[in-house]
Amino acid sequence: MTEQIAVVIKAARRAANGDEYLKQTVENFWRAVPLNDPVHSLQVSWTEGPVGVFGGGRFNDTAGWSAKRLTLHQNAARSIRLAANAGAEWAMVVEDDVDFCDDFLGSVLRWVHDVERTGESFPMYVLGANYAQIEAAKMRGHIFWHYAPKNFYAAQALLWRSDVAKRLADWLGDDPSYNGIREHGHDLLLGKWGLLQNPACFCASVPSFVQHIGVTSGIGNKQFHFPTWPGREWKYESRG
Repeated sequence: MTEQIAVVIKAARRAANGDEYLKQTVENFWRAVPLNDPVHSLQVSWTEGPVGVFGGGRFNDTAGWSAKRLTLHQNAARSIRLAANAGAEWAMVVEDDVDFCDDFLGSVLRWVHDVERTGESFPMYVLGANYAQIEAAKMRGHIFWHYAPKNFYAAQALLWRSDVAKRLADWLGDDPSYNGIREHGHDLLLGKWGLLQNPACFCASVPSFVQHIGVTSGIGNKQFHFPTWPGREWKYESRG
């Protein structure tokens, strides 16, 4: 498998005295990525400004700095653009409080190609979602669920073909907002974008490939997790 995925971790400072999960998320990622895994690059985009570049599990360099703090929407848009412009076939953005299944990127690529072999393709692939329909789809032996963009929330791990991600970043622009709100609602804005796509449908993985580990939210959201995540030891095997 020669395709690669460029990954950006979208990170933000949490509420005062809140937990920081980024270090744990990076450690989780490299644990789940074998040496021969198709990772093109791993970057971390902070609302506070810096863009960190990681290689082989270690911090290597600073790729750029923002002159001022970014809003959550600005950082989300920058994260998508960084992944899209990295030069890989696929762009992925994950949040800074997640855990991953085994052979994570290899599993994702095997799964997305199995999805596309069914004759379907989607503008965005959602790798973790909290819906009873995903459990029902799993019980029926399905590998994905048609995810209506109007119902989309929780952007813990998202995948696009890089050309699609570039168009999405252009649509978001430099200072996006959702109904004028700039510090939360990025997932709802993605849902709005999804309604403009053809097909106007996202694809959720069955089961979830990631788990949300965050307890403290920077925007006051309630804690949630993905019940269909099979755990760290599970990996997706191709049906092809």
